[in-house]
Amino acid sequence: MKEVIFTKQATSPTGPYSQAIKVGNTVYLAGVCGDNPATGEIMGKGDMKIEAKYA
Repeated sequence: MKEVIFTKQATSPTGPYSQAIKVGNTVYLAGVCGDNPATGEIMGKGDMKIEAKYA
């Protein structure tokens, strides 16, 4: 069974997308930018750990 994941701490996706979908132990993420939702600034600039924190 799939679970739609949504948090107000991340940027809301544009269009009919979910922030993430969890199926079993796997989480599928949409192609979102690692941006700071408070400022809109792109975070990490190529650092995957930082981008994932803000995605």
